[in-house]
Amino acid sequence: MKVWPERPSMADVESVVRGYVGLVRAGRVDDAVQLVDHSSARHVLASLWRAVAEAVTDPDDPLHCLRGGWEHDLSWLGEFDIAERVRWSETGSHLCADVTYRGVLTELELSFWVKPAASGWIVAGPATLW
Repeated sequence: MKVWPERPSMADVESVVRGYVGLVRAGRVDDAVQLVDHSSARHVLASLWRAVAEAVTDPDDPLHCLRGGWEHDLSWLGEFDIAERVRWSETGSHLCADVTYRGVLTELELSFWVKPAASGWIVAGPATLW
C-alpha cells in the first residue's frame, strides 16, 4: 500500500485509484487490494457484477451465461472501467468515480478516501455507492 509522509495530492490519489481499477480489470484482484486500505474484495466484486448485469439488457449477451459463475470467471472485469472524470468532495478527502461497462454508465460509483495512518497518509476503499 502506498503511504505518503504528507497528505497526497489529488493527482497522486487519482493515480492510485486508476491503478487499482486497472488491476481489477486485468483480474488481478489480489494485487489491486494491496494498493489501498481495502474493504471486502468480494463485496466490491459482487457490486461490480450487479452493476454490470443490470447494465447489459440484451438477454442473449454471453455475459448472462455466467450468472453464478461470475466469481470464478473474472473475464467480464475486462470491460468495466471508471469514467474519465472523477468527482472530489469539497474537503478533498473523498473521490467518487462512476463505473462504466462497455462504455455505458452503470448505477454504481466507487468511492475512495484519503485518511491518516500511523506512518503517514493512505488511500482507503472502495465503498460501493448506488
